[in-house]
Amino acid sequence: MFIDSHCHLDFFKKQELSKIISDNILHNVGHIVIPTINFTNFNKVINIAKYYNYSYTIGIHPLFINQYKTFNFLKFKNFLVNHKDDNHFVGIGEIGLDFSKKNNVDINLQEYIFLEQIKVAKNLNFPLIIHAVKSYDRVLKYLRKINFSHGGIIHSFHGSYQQAMNFIQLGFFLGVSGTITYKNANKIKTNISLIDNKYLVLETDSPFIPPSWLFNQKNEPKEIVNIAKALSNIKNITLCEIEKTTTFNILKALPRLSKLI
Repeated sequence: MFIDSHCHLDFFKKQELSKIISDNILHNVGHIVIPTINFTNFNKVINIAKYYNYSYTIGIHPLFINQYKTFNFLKFKNFLVNHKDDNHFVGIGEIGLDFSKKNNVDINLQEYIFLEQIKVAKNLNFPLIIHAVKSYDRVLKYLRKINFSHGGIIHSFHGSYQQAMNFIQLGFFLGVSGTITYKNANKIKTNISLIDNKYLVLETDSPFIPPSWLFNQKNEPKEIVNIAKALSNIKNITLCEIEKTTTFNILKALPRLSKLI
């Protein structure tokens, strides 16, 4: 069984979901983790996850935080506390720092909200799903500052080997996405080839980050199998080994998943 550790099912139309779920069954995609991105989609994600017996994480994405300049973190924390006993709730995310040019959100505001969400996760003993673009070292700085020890997943990791090792030392696993399928992704593929398999998990980020054969098209969770095949080629091991190892890894990264699988 394959597990997609990062898929935004709430971005698909309702009429698309039944086919997506059927395709998942056909391609042996047994489970999906659905991260939230802002307060407006929390309940939608939760409802989808429960309906299909998938899991979800709750967090505020760095591209969507301008609306929270006066955000009430007590309200946010209370929402998490009210759901903490839900077996489908497996982590805090998608949170992080995005310093790309396309993100016009003030860096200080990003850092403030990121830091506060880490604190909440630490207090509730939840792992994180972290979005980081041009910000890996800053993310590491804040994880160390808070002394965060519950680990999680670095979403679609594309950093250096040393940065990978730094995250692993803090208890994190690294998400492998469709970026490894592109011919010009030599740096990512080289670094992934050097990282021990026991620290890698699979993800599609559907409907985003399409693999090379779907360039500029909508990605779907069934593509996790083809991403796994690409990873097996990079690692020079069988697809079966990739399936077994990455499934085991995500259960370590997000321990509450074991209650659903």
